[in-house]
Amino acid sequence: MSLEHWEEIRQIYESFRKLESSSIRSILELWSDRRPLEIKLSLMHEILVNSKRLKETMESIIRYLSEREWRGAIISIVGEYGSGKTQFGHILLRRLREEGVFSKIITISPMKDVRELLLEELSDEGPTVLIIDEIDQLLDEFERGERRDIEYLADLIRGITEGSYGNPPRGSVIMLLSKRASDTMKRDRALGSRLMDRSREFSLSMSDDERERASKEALKKIIALWLAYFEQNDDMRYAIKRSLDKIYPFMERFASELSRTREIGGVVKGLTDLSSEIIKNLGRFEDMGRIEEGRFAEDLLKKFLLSEVRNIKLEVRIGDVTKDYIAVFSDEPLSVPGARTDAHFDVWTFDPRLGMRGDVLVSRVGIEIKYGEYWKERCDQLLKIMEKYPLLLISIADIDPDDITEMRIKMGMGFDIVNLKPDLFRTLQVLKEEAAMSFLGKYSTLRRDLKEALENLMRLAVKVKEEVSEQDILSEASVNVLSSVLRELRGAKSSKRYETLSKLIARAIEDTFRKHGASPPSLSSNVILGIVKILEREGMGRISQSGKSFNIDKDCRLRIEEIEQDMERRKRIERVIFDTISKPLGATLEL
Repeated sequence: MSLEHWEEIRQIYESFRKLESSSIRSILELWSDRRPLEIKLSLMHEILVNSKRLKETMESIIRYLSEREWRGAIISIVGEYGSGKTQFGHILLRRLREEGVFSKIITISPMKDVRELLLEELSDEGPTVLIIDEIDQLLDEFERGERRDIEYLADLIRGITEGSYGNPPRGSVIMLLSKRASDTMKRDRALGSRLMDRSREFSLSMSDDERERASKEALKKIIALWLAYFEQNDDMRYAIKRSLDKIYPFMERFASELSRTREIGGVVKGLTDLSSEIIKNLGRFEDMGRIEEGRFAEDLLKKFLLSEVRNIKLEVRIGDVTKDYIAVFSDEPLSVPGARTDAHFDVWTFDPRLGMRGDVLVSRVGIEIKYGEYWKERCDQLLKIMEKYPLLLISIADIDPDDITEMRIKMGMGFDIVNLKPDLFRTLQVLKEEAAMSFLGKYSTLRRDLKEALENLMRLAVKVKEEVSEQDILSEASVNVLSSVLRELRGAKSSKRYETLSKLIARAIEDTFRKHGASPPSLSSNVILGIVKILEREGMGRISQSGKSFNIDKDCRLRIEEIEQDMERRKRIERVIFDTISKPLGATLEL
């Protein structure tokens, strides 16, 4: 790890050394359980991520309330699940009590009557500031047309924040709610006029860049907490410091990847669990050169394939037909003149109802494991293997996702690639041998990626009909386009080059035609743009203003996940892609 990073961690560690180990353990356990810290306000500001912004928001709210003498205000704290609303509520609670204001935080629960829950918390002496958490608990009922509880809530908030018969309001209310709940209540005419129009809104949402920065800040603080936790254990503290060069790059990348799909609460939980897993399994400190690193990675991968993913069930969609197979790993190589693989998968028919392998060996897929990027310039051996067998390359290298897509396109049918980052294997180098295997399965997407790659190879190799119509080929091409696009967008960082995405779409269509012995159509740029526009309309990304990239933010990633899980929605998108491809082509195919 660079000196710069260590200096940042060291400074945080020095400030945490004053904490008792029991307090640190409690903090880490609460973060792992996604529960709020209930500690001194000064310590919260020191430990929590993005504390400067939280403090500024807190002081703005306190100022807003104090100007109104703590009475008559409605405040909405808006943020998605995991954005830290509950934790922020506890920060406000302590700050209000410092001001001498009677304040309570209450949590809406379907197990309690809303009216009783709120009324029992009011004070008869001086103003009360109620912080109401989990208002979203009432949202499902409200959207089903059951308004009773949310109407109670609105009436009670009005009763607290509006005076009557010449008396001042009894206090103020702070609501903690999601953006979805806030928008739903704003759209409702009655709730909008009674509550939301009177409410001052503060947002806890972060931009993608802010969330990534906060995630890296969280990582440094978590490592510093562990170092402080082992203040009296020199051996463990030394082991953590010695392993930082190996583990920090992987943990930092893990933090960035978490930030793309989760709010900060989920990121902190994920990093806390990851750090705990690594620290409890530290055990090896061998210095390895590049050759030793490559040998270590290849040996570990083969052991993992033999023990953890020996059998992979495949569901291969070919047009409107789904075929079931099972891929069985063997560490025996496949040989061709002038080349041989490292291992292979035998792909058999499979009966999912009986859970039994069939008698038909459908295909053999060669497996090559490569450490580094040298193979990209020397593909002769790979091409020799591909003359006889489909080939799946497991690469361990720092390759940009767009370059991986380009390699899939360049190598064509019968080739796929699964890429793993070297920083993962450098982390595995310092773990106990018995823990490395389970860690690889838990903190990589290798199982999923192997399944997808094998399904892709089979999709372009297996024919379900001897005679195919134009409609059949176009339907199958539409399925292949969406499957390829979903996979590539999920693996992208924050964007995909438009040119690469266009090539991917064109290649998926061309390969489907070639599979059936048909001449690939000449696709205009407008057809490709039409397909990309479909992806954009479905919320999977946005074409940049320059037109050079297809940008993917957190919301887009959530849409991609939803589409992958929703087969009906996938089929609807495939039909639209089918129409977009088929209209310019007319009805003629050369078979």
